Amino acid sequence: MADFKTSAVKLSFGNEKVATDNFTRLKQLGELILQINAHHTNPKAKQISAEDMGGLEPTVYLARKARVMLTRNLWARVGLCNGTMGTVKHIIFAQNQRPPMLPIAVIVQFDKDDYVGPSFCQNMPNCVPIFPVTSHVNDTNGLNLERQQLPLKLAWSITILSHKDSPLKNHGWT
Repeated sequence: MADFKTSAVKLSFGNEKVATDNFTRLKQLGELILQINAHHTNPKAKQISAEDMGGLEPTVYLARKARVMLTRNLWARVGLCNGTMGTVKHIIFAQNQRPPMLPIAVIVQFDKDDYVGPSFCQNMPNCVPIFPVTSHVNDTNGLNLERQQLPLKLAWSITILSHKDSPLKNHGWT
């Protein structure tokens, strides 16, 4: 059984701290780290925040054994909801494709108490292929900007408040 220090999700104030903590943990896995860049229909789409793009990050870093979280609802009835946690088992690319291009799918083994649907892998329960999805927004000129990306992010450390929204900031503690 994993101990609390290595298995618990760390809550941090600020996206920079979360990114640093997650990348540190990713490197500690000793696995090949892949940079996965989103596909954008327009260079302006790269500048839009993940929050405004339905939880899709412009760049995702992944590796086998990485702890990840879904960033949108995919199949809520069986537990594939925004915030559901799991572990990357495989990253599948099309023939002659490789990072930083989008993979065909990432096989994630979701935590047993969160996912109740069928398993993609017969010998590993709770495995689900996660495919790239697309979000779009219209800019101020009405131009449709799209981002296609995996609805995943690293999840050893997360933030529930941005640093600017921290209640501690008003007390001089941050």
